Amino acid sequence: MRWLGADADLGTVEVGKYADLVAMDADPLAGTSAFRGVRWVMKGGRVVRDDRSGWEKS
Repeated sequence: MRWLGADADLGTVEVGKYADLVAMDADPLAGTSAFRGVRWVMKGGRVVRDDRSGWEKS
């Protein structure tokens, strides 16, 4: 991220940084079927999909 000049905003999960995360049951590196077990998606620090409660925000 240094070459983009974005070290202060990207690269780690911590308060004050942008957060685009996907939580799933399995390891996606082990196989693409892991994407069937997506539990929630966070974009820009806000949850935009939460399959744990059947909630999805457009």
